[in-house]
Amino acid sequence: MSALLEVNGLTKRFGGLAVVEDVSFSLAQGGRLALIGPNGAGKTTVFNLLCGVYPVTAGSVRFDGADITAMASRRRIGVGLARSFQNIRLMPHLSVAENVMLGQQARASGVLALLSPLRGSRWRREADARLAAFGLADVRDRLVADLPYGIRKKIEIVRAMMAAPRVLLLDEPAAGLNSRETA
Repeated sequence: MSALLEVNGLTKRFGGLAVVEDVSFSLAQGGRLALIGPNGAGKTTVFNLLCGVYPVTAGSVRFDGADITAMASRRRIGVGLARSFQNIRLMPHLSVAENVMLGQQARASGVLALLSPLRGSRWRREADARLAAFGLADVRDRLVADLPYGIRKKIEIVRAMMAAPRVLLLDEPAAGLNSRETA
């Protein structure tokens, strides 16, 4: 079975400082992989390189056989690579449902499809179903700003999953959570 995600010799330098150096791994369809290391080891930087937030200094990233090393970050979601963030990046002024529906934008076929959530659509039904599956149906209409940190972390993961990714990168998904929230 060929790898869905292949990382070869991934390196990132900021000036003369190498923060990630010669990282290689592969991930098969349906596989799981963890990056483990102390604070400052470069785990989030690797995620930022995979998602195109930072340009790669050296090495390559291939997704389903295609080289995506130079692909714009916004296009990587569309090919099936989504993520959560170590530091939550939700829109606090929007409702939970609206934040979750933002994750579906990568699946939009055009401008009119992007407007469909405003008219009420299958996007809203899908968001409602996913929120219910994650035990969040009771907060769907609440503003994200009014919710506790643990709930926000969960919402961010749900939003990433709404893009229907083939690979979901979870950056410190349990950071800042208590043991009950982590479970």
